[in-house]
Parts: sequence; structure tokens; C-alpha cells
Amino acid sequence: MISPADFPKVFEALTGAPPFPWQASLFDKFSSGLVPASANIPTGLGKTSVIAIWLCALASKPQSMPRRLVYVVNRRTVVDQTTNEVEKWRERLALANLTQPLAQLASIPLATNEPPLAISTLRGQFADNREWSADPARPAVIVGTVDMIGSRLLFNGYGVGYKVRPHHAGLLGQDSLVVHDEAHLEPAFQTLLETVSAQQVTDREFRPLRVLALSATSRSPSNAAHTLSPADEENPTVHRRLNAPKRPSLHPVTDEKKETAEKLAALALAKKGSGRAVLIFARSLEVVHRVIAALEKDKLENPPAKLVGPLRGFERDRLVENPVFQRFLPASNLPPSGVPIPAGTVYLVATSAGEVGVNLSADDLVCDLSTFESMAQRIGRVNRFGELTDSTIEIVHPETFDEQDPLAPYRQRTLDLFRLLVARGTASPAALNALQRASRIAAFSPQPEMLPATEVLFDAWALTTIQGRLPGRPAVAPYLHGVAAWEPPETRVVWRSEVDWITPPLRSWYDPVELLADFPIRSHEILRDSSYRVIQQLMLLASRPEAATASVWLLDETGNVSVVPLAEFSDRDSESRIQDKTILLPPSLGGLLPDGSLDGKAPAGVAKADVADTLPNRNSSQQRLRMRVDGKGGAIRVPDGYRLIRPPLDLLVETDSEEGSGEGELPPAGQGRYWCWLESADGLPDANTHQSRSSVLLEVHRTDVERLTDSITAKVQLRDDLRKLFALAARYHDSGKSRREWQRGIGNSSRAILLAKASPRLRSPQTGDGYRHEFGSLLDLTKDDEFLALPDEDRELVLHLVA
Repeated sequence: MISPADFPKVFEALTGAPPFPWQASLFDKFSSGLVPASANIPTGLGKTSVIAIWLCALASKPQSMPRRLVYVVNRRTVVDQTTNEVEKWRERLALANLTQPLAQLASIPLATNEPPLAISTLRGQFADNREWSADPARPAVIVGTVDMIGSRLLFNGYGVGYKVRPHHAGLLGQDSLVVHDEAHLEPAFQTLLETVSAQQVTDREFRPLRVLALSATSRSPSNAAHTLSPADEENPTVHRRLNAPKRPSLHPVTDEKKETAEKLAALALAKKGSGRAVLIFARSLEVVHRVIAALEKDKLENPPAKLVGPLRGFERDRLVENPVFQRFLPASNLPPSGVPIPAGTVYLVATSAGEVGVNLSADDLVCDLSTFESMAQRIGRVNRFGELTDSTIEIVHPETFDEQDPLAPYRQRTLDLFRLLVARGTASPAALNALQRASRIAAFSPQPEMLPATEVLFDAWALTTIQGRLPGRPAVAPYLHGVAAWEPPETRVVWRSEVDWITPPLRSWYDPVELLADFPIRSHEILRDSSYRVIQQLMLLASRPEAATASVWLLDETGNVSVVPLAEFSDRDSESRIQDKTILLPPSLGGLLPDGSLDGKAPAGVAKADVADTLPNRNSSQQRLRMRVDGKGGAIRVPDGYRLIRPPLDLLVETDSEEGSGEGELPPAGQGRYWCWLESADGLPDANTHQSRSSVLLEVHRTDVERLTDSITAKVQLRDDLRKLFALAARYHDSGKSRREWQRGIGNSSRAILLAKASPRLRSPQTGDGYRHEFGSLLDLTKDDEFLALPDEDRELVLHLVA
């Protein structure tokens, strides 16, 4: 147990720095089981350390803290700095003497040298690596965006197959602490989290989620919020950062649309010989492009870096390798690189994509005028740690505001506040906080219309096996972000070779829905942009002669896939069809520029369009793999270290005419070529995989599942009566596999043994007769005397678990 007196030593061993007073007092609250509804901590004072504080409290008093911490960031940024920090802390668990206390919480024995803390994120080597979902009792940190976490919580996970959506919803929604970073930027999502939590309390759920809103600029102040104390303000480091010099100035323009880009570029170029790191923010993508063009025209020593929203994750992640961009990162976030960081003047031009979720620290800022919460975020990216004495903030604003702009009144109020700051000569965090709270909140962008989530809606969203539209089951996006007229609908764009491969004759054999369930879209594959801009580029793609017969896959949030001719997106009227959806394009058409942006004029081959296989696992090998193999040998040979995601027949997507079969027809078993979808067997928890590298006897598997179920239910402290029900379900969950129909379907011709899982060597491309082992298991269960003696409600639960 960690006492308040011991906490500073443990925290410093874990993070490498002594705690601020606010961090120590938050540990005291966590240890007593109290999670404050909000924490209002100014920028640059280590809000991410809430995760480290939770780790200390969990190791000290596990009965007081949830097992999982879900850290929700507002936007997907260049580099997942939160995950990088957590990874560093995980490597220091032994130094802080936290390894053993955390390891004791896991129900599945950890492998040698396997860390007790699971980490999962939405990108890179930790992207949905299953560490967090294999063992519900194991401590875990999950990092994701509002869209990724929120959609999973509502059984509609973007990029998640319908088969595992209930698992993600259950694990995120139970025994979890959801830390919503910069919560003021997503008030609808914060309201949703509070609604879910309140509903769970009403239903008296076992371990309901708990919510901590984290913000430097709260919309709704509360006396119960955890915030800085006088002891913090006396701390030398805190004092320096709160009062970091940032001298603001205002620069009016007559015609905002025509003059803003030119003025921003002129102010930036005035610092050309200063040797400074200059950050430039603009509200629109068009202004960003014009500013970059003006900077490049000046033939700078170092070309400007660009950070905008409409970039694919694959290319956005690689921006951190740009030496110019590295000038804006603190040393702790720099990747290992042999490329020297330039010492002269450098520029980073960004839209709102650079405002939150990325630990930038520029020397100076040049920007146009936004609403107050946006401006506060921008200013927080300048002289972040108070190490400079001469940082400047130069703001370009219109002399008069366009009355058609719905944000005009809020920008005007923001301008009035900055006139006060100019008069005071500083825009430090302390100066921003000294402004009247009511005036600050009045200058925030208006809150979106927030749709009320209800128990009836939660039940409707939970019907994950029903694909397509369902009466009373609305899209979840408006419940995550609210409805705001000034925020245009978005569309996600992905390039997948399957869209080229799976021609109409083969779709009856390979359903795109099934494919995306087993080989889901990952964050690094996605490009997000406004639906308006996406339809513009689709129209350009559709106008090409080679696109006349091309089709695209249109994926909605329920997981339903429509195969649509690209020609149907040849006019602006079709924009509504792609709003809040994911469109999968065939790589043969191109449409992607090397920088990761969508361009309907870009030919195929100028950029790597399909990057589905580029996701590495923690051992640096590819986590997923698609390959073309010759099936003539009768069985598909799986490369060492990989397992098939689906049985071979379902992997058939191409038939060569020279093999003796007509085009689009299935060849006889063991003939033809097969496109195989595989995943790495290296580093994935065996308890959570549905394919095996070797055969597993049915009795051995049943015993293993019973043992693991008993361990999990004990570690998460489930009630004894419920533990018995889970044990009964575990005993029968696979009994239906004992039928010969099922055994033949996995290639087991032996009558002497019964298998639960088959080695790839046993599998051949053949079908069974449609038998589902789950129904056989249910029939066996209903003959069990222990089951028949249960009350009706308990029998329903056991039947549900088995099915």
C-alpha cells in the first residue's frame, strides 16, 4: 500500500519527475475511492499524469479504482504522445515497485517478462493489440479519440467488426475510468458519458464506468472540480509555466477572405532571420495552402511543415519524422533519428488539427482569429514550459465581421478579450485565467444541440447482429458530437485492394461485411475530410474513362456494406449518401497524393494506397498479412508466425482461367489461387484468438476455458451466484463441436478424437453443411440437471452466454 508520504517517491520513480501538489492531492482522492467529476488543470502542467496517478492508486488499493483507464483525446494527432508516455511508465514499473501489485490483479498468468499493464491504442504497434481485451482483470490503458471510443461504447465501433462490438462495449463500459481530455471541446460526448454513468447507477450495475472530465478551459465551472491549490502556485515550476511570457498583438485586415493568408505569411516571413520556431494557425484549409505557397515562394532555408486534418493517418504519423516538425516537439517526444534538427528559422502551418492532443511548443505564434477556446489551445502551444522570455502572439482579425458567419458574435467577444490582454501585455495562462469567467465562456463557440440518449436507445444500439437500418436505432455520430450547423458532415476514405479483387461473381462467396469484420479498418488507413470536399474529389475520379466500370464500398456505422458504382457519385447531389460514412476506394484508381491527402486527379501508383498490412506488432513484425497462394497442394500453407483469420474457402477471391475453371467460378477443392487473410500469431494472447497454430483437443479446450473463466470471475470479484452461472456456461459453450458435422467441417476425419480448434494443416477449401455448433451447445445445455434447476432469469443468462 502506498501512503501519501510514499507517493512522491513512487511517482518520481515512475515518471522521472516529482509530483506537483495537485497530483499528490488527486492521488489521495483516488486512493479513497473518490473520482472527481472534473479536473481543471492549466496547459503545460502534466494533465496526462492522471494515468500515472491512477496506476499508483490501483496498485495501492485495487478495490478503490477501476481496472481500465480509457483516455479519450479530442482528435487524432501526429504522434500518439499519450501512448508514448504510458509506454515509458510501463518500462519503469519495477523502479516504482509496482510490477508485483499490478501483476497480482491479472487472472490469466503473464508470460515471462510480460508487463502487467496492457496498453492499447488506435495506431502503430499498440493498435487494438488485444492486450486490453484478453483478460478483463488485467490493468489496461486504452487511448483513443472521441469517435473511436464513443462509437465502441455505443456498440458501433468504427473499424470494428460486428462480432466483437459487444466485447468492446462491455469492457469500455464496465470497470473503467474514462478520462475525457479537453472535455470542453466535445460537450456532447461529455454529456453522453455522464448519461451512461447515470443509467448504470440507476440499474445498479456491478462496476459502472466512472468519468473524469479533464480540461484547461472548462465551460461549466464546478466547486467540486479538482484544480490547483495555493501550494501549486508557490511551486517554482508551476509558477514559471503559469506566467510564461507571451506578448500578444493584433493586426486588422479589411477583407478577411482575401487578405488573411497574405497577412499571415507576411507576419511569419518577418521572422525569417530570427532562428525561431514559428507556428502558424489558420481556420481554413484553403488559407493554410495559400500561406504555405507564399512561404515556399520565398525559398526558405527549411521548407515549412504542414499539419492539417484531411491527411491519412499513415502519412500523418510519419510527419514526426520531419526534422522541421521535430523542432516543435519537446525532447521527451522526439523519435530516434539520425537526421539533424535544423537550427534556423522553421515554420509549422496548421489547422485546428494542431490545437489539441499534441505536445507542441513553438517560440512564436502567428494566427487568424478563432473563438476563445480555440485561441486558448493555440496559445498553449507557445512557450509551453516558460523557458523563453520573448515569445510573441500575433493575431490577424477582420475589422468588421461577416454577419453570415454563425461564429461571428463569439469571435467578436474573443477579440474584445484579446484587446484587454494586449493592454496588459501578456497572454500567459495566468492572464487568460484572470479574465472574467463569464466573458470567457460567452466567447466560446456555441454548444451544439445535444441529443438525449436513453435506455431504449442503448438497447437498440446493442443489437449488433442485426445489420442495416433498424427502426428506433439512429446513427451514433450525432450523440457523440451533437448537431452543429457550423460543423460540416465528414466522410472517412480508405483504400483497400479487396475492392479491386472481389468482383461481382465472387461476392456471394465472400461477403464484404464478413471481410471487414475479420480484417477491420485501422486508424492509420483512414483519411477524414468534410463530405463536401470528398464528393468534389469523387466527382473527379468518376470523370476518368478508366473509372466507368469501377465500384466502391460504402460502409455505414452499423457495419453494413453497399457496393456502389463510382459513377453514382458524379454530382454534388450525392453528397448526402456519404455523410458520416466510410467509403472504400480501389487502389487501381489512385486518388491519393504522397502527402496523404485526397486528390481525384492523382493517378494510381504515385502513393501507396493500400496500407492495411503495414501495422506492426510489438515484436516489430507485420501484425496482418494478405498474400496470394497456390492451392494446388490441397491445403494452404500458412507462413510461420501467422494464423489464418478465416477458413480457406472463405478466403477465395480470385480464380485464374488457366486453372480449368470459368472466370468467377469456384475451382475444385485444392485447386486455383487463394487470397489469404492472416494475422500474426506472435505476441497475441492465445486466450482471445479464434485460430490456432496447432490442433486443440475439445476436452482440453473446455477445461482451459472453465479454468480461465473461474480465474477471471474471481479476480474481478463477481458474486458467487453469478460465478456459478459463468462456470456452467463455460462447461457447455463448445459442446456442440462434438458433432461429426462440425468435426468434418474443420478437416478432422478421425473418429477417435474430437477437436475444438484445428491446425491449418488440417484445413482444406471445403464447406460444411451449415451446422452451427452454438445451437448444438444449447441443445446439450437444456438437458443438464443443474441448468434445469435454475430460476428462469438465470437460465436465460446462461443460454445467452453460450449462444
